[in-house]
Amino acid sequence: MTSPSDDILDRIGFLRSDILPLLAEAGVHVGDAGIVQQQHEDCPDWKLRLAVADYLTDQEVAAAIAGIDLSAPGWLSDQEQAELSAWADIVQRACASGSLKAEGADWNGDGTPRAWGVRLPDLAAWCASKSPPIPYPLPGDPGMGRPATDAGLREALAASEKERAEWKAKAEALIAGQQSCAILQAEIDRLRGELKARADEVAALTAERGALRADALAGKARTTALKIIGGLAMTGHGMTIHADRLEGISEMVRDLQRAGAEITDKTLREWIKGAAAVIDPPSKDASSAAKPA
Repeated sequence: MTSPSDDILDRIGFLRSDILPLLAEAGVHVGDAGIVQQQHEDCPDWKLRLAVADYLTDQEVAAAIAGIDLSAPGWLSDQEQAELSAWADIVQRACASGSLKAEGADWNGDGTPRAWGVRLPDLAAWCASKSPPIPYPLPGDPGMGRPATDAGLREALAASEKERAEWKAKAEALIAGQQSCAILQAEIDRLRGELKARADEVAALTAERGALRADALAGKARTTALKIIGGLAMTGHGMTIHADRLEGISEMVRDLQRAGAEITDKTLREWIKGAAAVIDPPSKDASSAAKPA
């Protein structure tokens, strides 16, 4: 990577790490070529940063393989640009074909990805799968613990698929259980509503029955009241309460209304019939004796 400076090598786009050792071999010593060569051979900081990333973009993968620091200031030489472009094309085609496991990102309007995300273990596996293998471009070994044989890979894949199927079955069972709970909860709510409605009806009927009981006469009190009503009807209005057809109901109702006792013909008729049920009909002898000679 080159950057604007007064150094002639930088201005024409050469890497000092490449040129200084070469000049030293030719007997032309410019600066400390040993230090530059040592810095070139050691793992640079930018690769250390990439080695701890969760994933790399396809451009970062290409740059790591090409050994080009994209974060450095300045511009790329023509050689660096060509090398980076070549590797970028290879990496992108590998991502698109699936030989390099990657996830699409930054999608185009037609549904194709503009960029790819590659995890370090997948990058290491892809590099090792090539013949000859591509040296893993970053420090460390993210593939540690990976099965080294095809049989091991198949076993690991089978185990992963089995675990995935188990988790999927658990998730489906949980969803089904949640749906059943929702249905049961809806049924419980409906039954609670019906129960409340029935409880309200019972409460209303209970109140109505209480009111009726408060208004109604029962037992001996009712019998006594019926006898009084029947006796007054017979003696005060000359009504024959045991007759099939009651005569004089309307007159008695009017007399009661004039006295301030509002009552209907129907109600009085029911009470008179009730009185007839508790008062014995007068005997013929008693009737004859009651008539004037």
